[in-house]
Amino acid sequence: MSVEDRRTPKVPFYDHGAEYQRLRPEIDASIHRVLSSGEYEHGIEVESFEREFAAFLGVPVAVSTGSCHDAMYRGMLALGVGPGDEVITTANTDVACPVAIRRTGAEVVFADIDERTHNLDPDDARSRITPRTKAILAIHMYGHPADMAEIGALADAYGLWIIEDAAVAVGATYRGNYVGTMGDIGCFSHAPSKILGNCGDGGSVVMQDEALAERIRHQFIYWQLRSSRASIGGLELHTGFEIIEEGMHGRLVEISAAILRAKLPHLPEWLEARQRIADGYRERLQGVNLILPEEVGDITHAYRNYVVRTPQRERVRERLAERGIATGMHYTPPLHLQPVYRELGYRCGDLPVTERLADELFTLPIYPHLTDDQLDWVGEVLRQAVI
Repeated sequence: MSVEDRRTPKVPFYDHGAEYQRLRPEIDASIHRVLSSGEYEHGIEVESFEREFAAFLGVPVAVSTGSCHDAMYRGMLALGVGPGDEVITTANTDVACPVAIRRTGAEVVFADIDERTHNLDPDDARSRITPRTKAILAIHMYGHPADMAEIGALADAYGLWIIEDAAVAVGATYRGNYVGTMGDIGCFSHAPSKILGNCGDGGSVVMQDEALAERIRHQFIYWQLRSSRASIGGLELHTGFEIIEEGMHGRLVEISAAILRAKLPHLPEWLEARQRIADGYRERLQGVNLILPEEVGDITHAYRNYVVRTPQRERVRERLAERGIATGMHYTPPLHLQPVYRELGYRCGDLPVTERLADELFTLPIYPHLTDDQLDWVGEVLRQAVI
């Protein structure tokens, strides 16, 4: 039977509804627990998730935030990044990263990437270090860990902070260590499309230093409030507030934390499923004229995205769409060529690897409940679409 004659499965890019149906009893129970408690803020769910997430990663402390952007911004403020400083990062990422840097008053410096991993090229980063450089924001792109040994050596040599952006890489490892745990702070996203996502935005920042975590906590809820309480006749009464310092709004809410607590125990099996699906793509796409993802070094890839490359990108994506297969294009054009950063003075050719990859890459659907029939269909259509 030809491709055109067979019954074709639809392959959405994300399928959040299918994930919910698989975990419906656990998620519904977690939501009901919060609603029935009446504690919609300042309850037990956020603190419990922070404790459980830190335990999963093997770090002393995690602080939840309103988003990964919040985690990066608050973390950099707590590290003392500010006006006059420079932070080196890459341009093939979400705009939230440079926005977080510039909100501190620091300037963003874009460096080029490694062609195999899509991550920061440490040699190019070294060439961009100046006396004003304060930190490196290392992004673990698409779920592949950055070269933390080389980045760590740079940081040690020049006295720099390391901020890890593990928004799309929760559960990935580098030399046996979870990403997000090797820098001074590690930042995670819990937005719906992420590997460990809830039903709205959210993030976490993790670290080894409790004093640093306390500085980040002091930034919450417009101002930091320390309330005094008294127990009278069995009732707990507020007796006043002490305002420690000004802060900002933006934190995880109780229902989101409860949903994440329900999902967290499933993270190891989801990571195994993503690796299995990546292996399935690799098997089905043997001999197809596509550049497939690599796993470089002693790492485990989280495969939040399955990124392939071809000069025929637009035609291939159209062919896939005609057959009911959704694809994505992440972080292209790269940020250094976007109008918002024109003032920084970057031009075409300044980051040649970043630019070349951005012209060729697109992403295939990958999530734990992607079926073998769907994988077969994607492989079959790609074999016909790629010349």
